[in-house]
Amino acid sequence: MSFQQPADLAQVRQTLSQAGYNDAVVQLFGTSRDVLIRIPLQLDKDQAEVGQAILTALNADNTASVEMRRIEFVGPSVGEELKNDGGLAMLIALLGILV
Repeated sequence: MSFQQPADLAQVRQTLSQAGYNDAVVQLFGTSRDVLIRIPLQLDKDQAEVGQAILTALNADNTASVEMRRIEFVGPSVGEELKNDGGLAMLIALLGILV
């Protein structure tokens, strides 16, 4: 999310909590106007709908407009691929050390 003015992280957390996203992780991303919001996967909702609901809640609570920069989703297939690649890399490194 991108704010017109420097973002108040405590206010953003409070707004998200009131909107029902109690487990959201909010942190600055690059500048004091860019905010990264991480929420756990919600299987019962479409990711675009979740993003729009968060944007609506933040725009309703702030006098300055909030703009969504992007939505990213990391699914279980990506995590499985990372786990497999990490295990393979460790085996190759171990073999290299043994040789």
